[in-house]
Amino acid sequence: MLAKSYEISVNNGDNSKEMLQRLGDSYYFNTKMSSASKWYEKLISAYSNEVSAEYYFRYAQSLQGVQNYELAKKWMKLYAQKQKSTDSRAQNFSLKNVTLEDIENIKPSFLLENLDINSAYSDFGPMFYKGDLVYSTTVDSSFLKTNKYGWNDQPYLNMQLGKINDMQSNVTFKEKFGKDITTQYHEACVAFSPDEKTIYFTRNNYNGKLKRDSKGVNNIKIFSATAVENNNGTVSWKDVKELPFNSDDYSVGHPSVSKDGKKLYFVSDMPGTLGSTDIFVVDILGNNQFSQPKNLGEKVNTTGREMFPFITDQALYFASDGFLGLGGLDVFESRLKDGVFDSPVNLGAPLNSNRDDFAYIVNEDTNKGFVCSNRKDGKGDDDIYSFERFCVQGVKGYVFDAISNKKIAGAVVTLKNAGGVAIEETVSQIDGKYEFSKTLDCGTSYTIETAKDNYTPSSKVILIPKNSGKTEVPIGLDPALIVRENGLLKIKIGVIFFDLDKSDVRYDARNRIK
Repeated sequence: MLAKSYEISVNNGDNSKEMLQRLGDSYYFNTKMSSASKWYEKLISAYSNEVSAEYYFRYAQSLQGVQNYELAKKWMKLYAQKQKSTDSRAQNFSLKNVTLEDIENIKPSFLLENLDINSAYSDFGPMFYKGDLVYSTTVDSSFLKTNKYGWNDQPYLNMQLGKINDMQSNVTFKEKFGKDITTQYHEACVAFSPDEKTIYFTRNNYNGKLKRDSKGVNNIKIFSATAVENNNGTVSWKDVKELPFNSDDYSVGHPSVSKDGKKLYFVSDMPGTLGSTDIFVVDILGNNQFSQPKNLGEKVNTTGREMFPFITDQALYFASDGFLGLGGLDVFESRLKDGVFDSPVNLGAPLNSNRDDFAYIVNEDTNKGFVCSNRKDGKGDDDIYSFERFCVQGVKGYVFDAISNKKIAGAVVTLKNAGGVAIEETVSQIDGKYEFSKTLDCGTSYTIETAKDNYTPSSKVILIPKNSGKTEVPIGLDPALIVRENGLLKIKIGVIFFDLDKSDVRYDARNRIK
């Protein structure tokens, strides 16, 4: 491992800024956060005015990785000051409406299980295929035992096929996968067309010869191949092609195909990237033709790392260290509404941890899937976990005057089940906000009744979504003297009596005005 050689250099007296940066980075990018924080501390202590703001950020991230959240907050603030610009990471980590405590207090909605296929090395990148699971592993094949990746001293990644059990909770090794597309370098992170006849996979920039950019970096690329049915029922992958938006000068990887097969999402650090890596999308036009890559923009991407996208017909799931999280990469969900992605939401513990959590895939119909993590209780470096996601829903909102739009405090808000039985009652706060504490059943109807002196009571039926989250229900109350008839607002005053042939209201009728 490169870190060991760097440590030897430091121990021999090389305490230069460059060497301390390399040493800290070698641990940071292998998620050894305890060692990373140690060397970043030495780096910043010795060269505080010389190191770039990026190292303040990495130091804060490594502190989060060892769960020293208070010190991490301090260094994130110092990072924001040193950056002296609108870096989205500094903004995301200091948002007033979302705090670390909010994320820590997210109600657990995942049950995780470490898989039997995990080894002492790195196992990650799961993807569904014909009812089985394709995944990447550094377990040596019989003819690649001597090939090691210098950055982490592990064998190169290759793909295997695992059998998913009936409960979708465990996976056992079935056979090697994709021998036709396997090289002596990395192959990992695959996606399939809806008919599973086309595979997209990530590989080192290698096509008979390993290529490097002007800085000596071997970038990654996305390749495609076509399935060919053999006479014995097996599948071979033929016609391997580079995707046309690859480049020797930047990386393209981690593909994910939309359910309708029309879009391909991927990660890249190509020109136009907002941070270290961003999520892009292209239209799949056929015959190895694609539209120009489009960056998903600032709602999804940050100046940090966005990686491992997985798209469904309901949401985009991805890993990021650019939004507020529990440490390292966290998994986020961006719900898809009318073709637009909502602001990403951290999925909380236990899915996320203080280490790297990534490569989330899910069957939206069963709420079961797989995720990767290098958390401490794993078997090796990166492990694959199965999960079942339980739907956890709540209801919140605010009460307001339907005429003036002013927020109403002190309104009594009652939640009733489908049978009309009250299950919780609360009172709106000074800003009109209310929130029920009870966890509600997803996909179920409830009624919210609201009452306040001098206002007409309100009753509203709501349908709780089938995905976890909090349903926001604003409630408008009409003042008591206002009624709605056929969409028109009218003053409610009752019957008024006049004396014959006179226009002034009779004295005894004045008290009838309501």
